[in-house]
Amino acid sequence: MTEELKGRIRSGELEPGTELATEFDLAAQHDLDVQSIRLVLADLANLGLIEHSPGRPIRVREFPAFTLYASREKPGRGPENSDSYHTDVALQGRLAGHQVYVTKDTAKAEVARRLRIPEGSAVVFRQMWRQIDGEHWSVETSYYPLDLVKDTDLMKPEDIKRGTIEVLAEKGHRQVGYTDRVTAREPTLEEAEYFGLDPSTRPAIPVIEHWRTAYSVQRPIRVTHTILPADRNHLLYETGDVSAYHAEEIFPGSDHD
Repeated sequence: MTEELKGRIRSGELEPGTELATEFDLAAQHDLDVQSIRLVLADLANLGLIEHSPGRPIRVREFPAFTLYASREKPGRGPENSDSYHTDVALQGRLAGHQVYVTKDTAKAEVARRLRIPEGSAVVFRQMWRQIDGEHWSVETSYYPLDLVKDTDLMKPEDIKRGTIEVLAEKGHRQVGYTDRVTAREPTLEEAEYFGLDPSTRPAIPVIEHWRTAYSVQRPIRVTHTILPADRNHLLYETGDVSAYHAEEIFPGSDHD
């Protein structure tokens, strides 16, 4: 049943905003028990295809999930002066928005461990609250050792069109690689409220927790921690030559991943 509904939604047979039958009616139509139907609906909600919360109609989601090309960090195939995230959003026909906050702080244990600096060391963090098509989409926080970014554009709460990687390179800290740790968990109450997730839904729609540590030849130079609701974000990694993928004009967010 999951595959059937998934196919009908992705083909456009069930258009965005379409109200589905109730759990009990779906159970009767497919000769299944209500608990099985709830698991099917939870799967569809986690894929970002429907909106489903207790006491409300079940609807096909108005906005599709977004594919984040997680292995890209520099401007890609999009408009000039566009960072990789905005490039991905634009290529998927969506509208990106964000707010930037910058402050100095002391490194907590997790960040200090990843940056290999003493806990309590001075760091600068840049936080981006991202939206797509006016909906809250993700929260990204990057931490930099203060000695690397003092008196640079990274200290300003502004967009950096050439990218943060280039700013670090200009200071002699060229990024040569990174490690990623990606996990999933239930959202906190604050995250559920911000992203519009119903905390009473079971199973709960999880959030993706993405930690990236970037390195120069000498040391870690940046830690980025991103929270992304799993119902609206798909992470895609490209490894090796994938030109055939793009040559066929298979666009981000398709089923060909």
